[in-house]
Amino acid sequence: MANSSEYFMLRCDKSTAEYLKSEIKKITGAAPRESDIKGIGGEAEIIIFGTAALGALKSLLDLIKTCIETGRTVKGLKLGDREVNNPKASDIDSLQK
Repeated sequence: MANSSEYFMLRCDKSTAEYLKSEIKKITGAAPRESDIKGIGGEAEIIIFGTAALGALKSLLDLIKTCIETGRTVKGLKLGDREVNNPKASDIDSLQK
């Protein structure tokens, strides 16, 4: 990670997205962008994306891990060139190393 910031993207349900957006703004100092997509069955997913300074990545990953551990729906995470579908808390731990 030679850059001073890292691109992130999260796929989640609407209620998780609302929570994450406000918390990410506190961590990064900027509101993340958002878009929605609909699956074949018509179920909507929210995509949250933005950049985070390298110093904020640990806090961002801790937030995502907490969401997963408390049962919030996080369907995908992309952090730079690394991507995890249906991440578990252990996947977030691996990304933090």
